[in-house]
Amino acid sequence: IYEETYKSVVLILTDTGQGSGFLYDSHKHIVTNWHVVEGATVVEVEFYDGTIVPATVVGVDAYADLAVIIPDTIPAGMTPLRLGNSTEALIGDPVVAVGNPLGTSGSLSSGYISRKNVFIQVEGVPLVVNEFQLDLTIAPGSSGGALLNMDREVIGVTNAGYEGYSYSYAVPSNIVRRVAEGIIADGKYSHPMFGFGLLELSRDAILYYNVFNVDSTQRGLMVTEIVAGSAAEAAGLQAAVLKSDPGGDLGYEAKDILLAINGHSVNTLEDLHGYVEEWLSPGETVDITIWRGGAVIQVSVTPTAREQY
Repeated sequence: IYEETYKSVVLILTDTGQGSGFLYDSHKHIVTNWHVVEGATVVEVEFYDGTIVPATVVGVDAYADLAVIIPDTIPAGMTPLRLGNSTEALIGDPVVAVGNPLGTSGSLSSGYISRKNVFIQVEGVPLVVNEFQLDLTIAPGSSGGALLNMDREVIGVTNAGYEGYSYSYAVPSNIVRRVAEGIIADGKYSHPMFGFGLLELSRDAILYYNVFNVDSTQRGLMVTEIVAGSAAEAAGLQAAVLKSDPGGDLGYEAKDILLAINGHSVNTLEDLHGYVEEWLSPGETVDITIWRGGAVIQVSVTPTAREQY
């Protein structure tokens, strides 16, 4: 796998740091992480043969931590890597990451996919997409590198690891494909935005927040906030009300609880993020199944575009 792919992986050098990337298509576009090029005024690419050339940032997407750059030239023998279908990847699948940890050139790490559809928080990166969790080590400088399956396909872009722990994370290839194609076509990518705040219901959450008009077995995402002027407001969705319960204790009266989007169950926030980011676009009307006052109803909502970061 390494011998067939390492020539397509590059070291990205900027005036603020360094990272990795890989050749995405035959038009010289290179995919990397947003945080690798964020704030940089000088971007250069070092190839497998040691040559270094200037590069231009085509566009970025902070919400997926992805960016596309294009170098002035590329060396002979460099071919684009193929993207696989990240939805088909399974927990336990073996994977390898090719990148440039700590500035070393052409390094490989191997491991397994340990979780899918994980929503993480990375300091300074406003992620809204779910990621793969991996049991391989990603060191500084590997960000933006290719995560490959055994068929030599890119199924993710490595972007985060935690010091002192052996697991790391990668943006799934189906998100990479959507974002990269949008950036190449328009210089940016637009994420869908509904404009509601949500609370993931569980037995503990219902008890802790005293959601007094639902059973403790109720699951789904309780609407807690509606943003003024949002798609959620236009669709008539209703937020929970903070008030006294029948016993006089302060709690929440649930109004709307999200159960599914286009028939896809959304019991958790990760369910919601995973479906919305992989399958939906701004302006695309969707059917949301909600619990309202004990009845299950359908509401049509048309998400707007999330404001560019």
